[in-house]
Amino acid sequence: MHSRIFKLSPSFVAIFLACISAVVLAASFFVEYMAEIKPCTFCKLQRIPYALAIGLVAFRLFFKTQRRLVWILIAVVSCLGICLSSYHTAIQFHLVEDPCSLTKVETVSAFKAAIFKTKPGCAKIEFSIFGLPTSAINAMLFLGFLFLSVIMVLAEETILASRPSDLVRATKSR
Repeated sequence: MHSRIFKLSPSFVAIFLACISAVVLAASFFVEYMAEIKPCTFCKLQRIPYALAIGLVAFRLFFKTQRRLVWILIAVVSCLGICLSSYHTAIQFHLVEDPCSLTKVETVSAFKAAIFKTKPGCAKIEFSIFGLPTSAINAMLFLGFLFLSVIMVLAEETILASRPSDLVRATKSR
């Protein structure tokens, strides 16, 4: 079974992840600036792992060293994305308290400012696709990224082990 999965080219998977990340970032900026739907703090934070994934993929494609390390870093970035997205989804489904709406009010003017603040809360679902909030979709995408990056770590290990030059070095060192 592993040999079938490993037939995916690591470069193809890297470009695929970068394209998905670019589409998600473009869509989020389109929704923010063209559709004029203001993102909350967590919506903005969820963009960071996508940008990091694009940077890591670019590094992997242009520099031939440390490819396994790059996949491991993409896995770590995916875990960060899963945590942010899952927490945001939990806020939106009212499973945890919305930290964006917590405001310490000590004066009347601070109370008025808190009431009329223009920043959207993190619990409000401003945009959804097929009934799912985008935070839940992000969590699923990052879960897919994590799965693919772990598979690619194993694939890079298999590719390294199957190179004749590495085998020759391994037998000489024994």
